[in-house]
Amino acid sequence: MALSDAGHPVLVDPVTNLPNRLHFDVVYRVVFAAGTRGFPITVMLIEVPALEDSSEDLEDLAQRVSAVTRRMDLLAHLEGSQFVALLLGCNVHGGRVAAERLLLTLEPWLDENQFEMKIGVAALQPYMKEGNELMEEARTALRVARSLPGSDVETRP
Repeated sequence: MALSDAGHPVLVDPVTNLPNRLHFDVVYRVVFAAGTRGFPITVMLIEVPALEDSSEDLEDLAQRVSAVTRRMDLLAHLEGSQFVALLLGCNVHGGRVAAERLLLTLEPWLDENQFEMKIGVAALQPYMKEGNELMEEARTALRVARSLPGSDVETRP
């Protein structure tokens, strides 16, 4: 069973049919603990700002991103037009490759709908002792990506 197979309705976002924030938080705590013992993990925050109010486009995006994400990773819908992918066994370089592959794969759909995708990528570092440190690095990378024109990927160490 893949990490994205949430199973219980309380763990599934009703619009996207992906794991929701609660599911992500539970899995993230366990995976982060493994990461502090040397297991590489990377967080990829994905956002398409123009989708805030369109549940049909949000569901379509969720299916498209899910098709590109590795089955061993956890893809979840956080809120609004923001998704998160927890990339297992992956460093920041692999996270950047995954993000660029996602952009390249979705580029025709993004262009057709005149959407921009912003992606922030951060990998667990030895100095990070709390889960919020990694998430904050990913949020910082996403903020930088938001400030740049067009679809973009930004990484943090």
